[in-house]
Amino acid sequence: PENARFLVLRRFPFTSDEPRSTAVVQHPDGGLMLYIKGAPEAVAALCSRASVPDAFDTHLQAASAPGYIVLGAACKTLDLLPSQLMWFSREALEGGADF
Repeated sequence: PENARFLVLRRFPFTSDEPRSTAVVQHPDGGLMLYIKGAPEAVAALCSRASVPDAFDTHLQAASAPGYIVLGAACKTLDLLPSQLMWFSREALEGGADF
């Protein structure tokens, strides 16, 4: 719908120690999704192994060799209430995402 609202409920910034940024978003239907973007290696390390392509390292090397900036992205459905978000660490929320 035209008036649908997506609300960002929690953010974790990109830092040199954690080369990724993460947002927890509430969709118009009330469901919560977590979105991650950042250094492909850092994002892949958080994801379920089955969701990371078999030739990940080869593809990453081929894409970055010419000097391109490459970003990884992942998402995860959260089976939580918005009020429960504050009880979970960044790592607990991000773990098991799909690449």
